[in-house]
Amino acid sequence: MRKAPRLLLMALLAITVALAGCAGEAPKPATPAPKPATPAAPQVDTKTLTIGIEFEHAGMDPAVIYDNSSRVIVSIYENLLTLEKVTNKIIAQLAKEWTVSADGKTYTFKLREGVKFHDGTTLTSEAVKLSLERVVTINRGPAWMFAGSWTAIETPDPLTVVIKMKKPDATFLAKLAGPAGPQIISAKAIKDNAGTDNGQKYFLEKEAGTGPYMLDKWDRGQQVVLKKFNDYWGGWQGKHVEVVVFKYVKESSSQLMLLEKGELDLAPGLPPDTIKDLKTKPKPGIKIEQGKTQNILSVAVHCQRGPLKDKRVRQAIAYAIDYDGLLNNVFSNLYEPLLGPLPKDDPNYWKGAWPYKYDLEKAKQLLKEAGYPNGGFKLKLGLSANSAAFKSVAEVVQENLKKLGIEVQIETLQWGTLYDQEGKPETAFDLMPIGNYPDYADSSSMLGNQFASWAWGANGWNFSFYKNAKVDKMLDDVLLVTDPAKRAQLFQDMQAILVDEMPLIPIGTRVNNMATRDYVFGYYFRPMMSNSYPVYDMYKEVKK
Repeated sequence: MRKAPRLLLMALLAITVALAGCAGEAPKPATPAPKPATPAAPQVDTKTLTIGIEFEHAGMDPAVIYDNSSRVIVSIYENLLTLEKVTNKIIAQLAKEWTVSADGKTYTFKLREGVKFHDGTTLTSEAVKLSLERVVTINRGPAWMFAGSWTAIETPDPLTVVIKMKKPDATFLAKLAGPAGPQIISAKAIKDNAGTDNGQKYFLEKEAGTGPYMLDKWDRGQQVVLKKFNDYWGGWQGKHVEVVVFKYVKESSSQLMLLEKGELDLAPGLPPDTIKDLKTKPKPGIKIEQGKTQNILSVAVHCQRGPLKDKRVRQAIAYAIDYDGLLNNVFSNLYEPLLGPLPKDDPNYWKGAWPYKYDLEKAKQLLKEAGYPNGGFKLKLGLSANSAAFKSVAEVVQENLKKLGIEVQIETLQWGTLYDQEGKPETAFDLMPIGNYPDYADSSSMLGNQFASWAWGANGWNFSFYKNAKVDKMLDDVLLVTDPAKRAQLFQDMQAILVDEMPLIPIGTRVNNMATRDYVFGYYFRPMMSNSYPVYDMYKEVKK
């Protein structure tokens, strides 16, 4: 019944066309249907850089923070000295020049004039003195590098700092220039907020640095937002971003999705298999930056507990791990083999023989010699949540040690909780996959913070709770020696002991792969700061 009106309409149209033809007017051609509109490309905010972070930010205090949260802090605070962009060469930062006495025990620094802190005060020698002393007094995080280093810090005038050392330290300048070196806080902020805890409660959430960016807001569990500091002494000539957002995105799949949508500009948390896919099958708008790092992945073995006290048990565990399968199949060759305590790019990496290849029979023999012919014991492994690399290592270790009759129980914790538990030998796990990188540009950095007895747990990065008097002495001696050949030999002698005693099982050195949007420029890899981003040098530009 609905067809009749349609037929009538067609008839009327036919009559109308015929009459028009009789009038001598040619009918007008039908107007073509419009083409579907092409979706507009998403607008790019070139003033804001958004970086995905897979570990939640822990705090703002540079005297306390000693983990991945430093990637935010390095854009807020600055040191007396720093490192050249893509090398480990020491250059000036807040100090414009410095001298060292002939006996190596007096360091004199001349500060830059007119440098402003974010609270509006001016950089003075008092701020440097208070900042350095505060690190040692609080005795957390980077304090292990400076405890007992100086007898006095003098401030003869507002722009001169004199540090009197107890003894020469061949690494002192490198320590000041490292990413964990004492970062300088406003003297007014320190004095006004000292309280009973040296300002730890205040500086957990507040800051007073000199860096190019200052804290705008911190939405816990969501994001940290930094904004341009207009009075930055380095100036704002050239291309820069004005806002930096560190967005907490713990799942790698979510980071990739947000990167594809343009809601992230950098996605550092992508696992090796995703990076491999992006390289072999590129996605529109995404590029992969690649570079070498000194960032190593190892398994800390608790040397003060049960069967693990015996070096033969630790050696057996080292022989039982299928390194090739892990690096080739699980990590897709995005980690290089690590044959010793130091990465191969370190000039003093281990040059002796490396015995620990996958050898199950050798592992069983060592366990038998140690009195555990069939294994028969359990180990607890602490795993940091949201790390695909650590999880892969934990699962491989668990599966491999099962073949020795050793049961590995994996317990996953948020990093802050795990770090607190690992801080003491009595609460630490038996095994823990851990990442590390140098705190300063010298081989003694990684060897010291991983193996010195004074760097146990939260005092450094010695989560193996390893103690050897010979190693401790060598670490002390290498600070006093300036002859390169003698220092190099000391490093080899030290590593010979560590390779034999296996307190830390080396897995691999990370190849740095950073997934970014293709309109992000200025990114580069810093050998000693592979977990941080040179945001001041970065910019966004949509090329037509």
